[in-house]
Amino acid sequence: MGRSVLAESARPHNAGCDDMHHWIRPTGTLSWPNRLAILLITVAVDLQAEMQNVWVDTDPACGIAGNRDIDDCLALTYLLLSDDVNIVAISLVFGNAELVDVESAMAKFRSTFRRSYPDKTFPPVYPGATQRKRRHGQFPDSSASRQLVTYFRAHPGVIVALGPVTNIATALWVNPGISANIKKLILVAGTTGDSRRFFPGDTRMVSFRDFNLAKDRYAFAKLFATPTAIWLAGYELAEDLAVTTSLISSWQIKDPLLGLLIESATPWQEYWRSKFGIDGFYPFDLMAAKVLHADSDQSRLFDQPDASIRCVPTTAVIRNVTTLGFSTVHSLKVGVGDRPVMFCRQRGDTGAPAVIH
Repeated sequence: MGRSVLAESARPHNAGCDDMHHWIRPTGTLSWPNRLAILLITVAVDLQAEMQNVWVDTDPACGIAGNRDIDDCLALTYLLLSDDVNIVAISLVFGNAELVDVESAMAKFRSTFRRSYPDKTFPPVYPGATQRKRRHGQFPDSSASRQLVTYFRAHPGVIVALGPVTNIATALWVNPGISANIKKLILVAGTTGDSRRFFPGDTRMVSFRDFNLAKDRYAFAKLFATPTAIWLAGYELAEDLAVTTSLISSWQIKDPLLGLLIESATPWQEYWRSKFGIDGFYPFDLMAAKVLHADSDQSRLFDQPDASIRCVPTTAVIRNVTTLGFSTVHSLKVGVGDRPVMFCRQRGDTGAPAVIH
């Protein structure tokens, strides 16, 4: 791409134009200032070519009263402030809260972000599924699912799914052909362990489940029945980083957005301390967003020492899922043949293949 710009720039569009005489020497060689200008143009074009077009499907709850997971808002902040990420749209789904509360949280986050970064354009937001319930095997239609079909029917891109995958499964059910344009579907799900529950901390007295999967198992089964390129950002990816309000304060985030994140993180951090005995909470959604930059050595916003990510092909096993025929099977092997599932973990971790319970 850089060569075509150079060739086009060096060629006069009209050999008789007077304004070209000072630009190109009679011998046809470029002056050093113009060589530098073309080099900068070429670099800019190359950087633009590396821009990732990303659709974010999310269930934010920051700003809602009570002990609410704020991780979606950390992930959104990371993506919105990444120079090489172009968020084409945001779709909302039930999950951390009812959809009406998710919409309220997004409205608050959006207005706060705009006040903090008035020079940045906030992407369009589409409301999605209110629940997983469906009739006669049909997925719930919504503005989000329709817009997903419209976009990926015409454009390639990446989907970062931070909540239940009902919107995405609905779009693929309506138009299976869009999977060819979904270059990467990053899901917050999976583990390397055999237990269906996760035990943060050392007490092993309190646990939680694979939340997004549990909210809509049928939708997950639908995704794995398509040829979509799936990347799993699971439990182990986040367990080595406990996020605290002090850590959030150290990140380069402008007020008032920083204030909203800290205000929302305070009760969530206290909840994790009281339930799991951990000073901080695991940022599952944030780490899923960072999968976009897996295997990159470039320092980025929210980076921590030794927190680089690598994603490797794996044969994943989905256990106790409801298949498309509505029957429950003990296990379903995915990631075989020409479409391996990518499983993401901390670099240096050599854990077992992925399991989705």
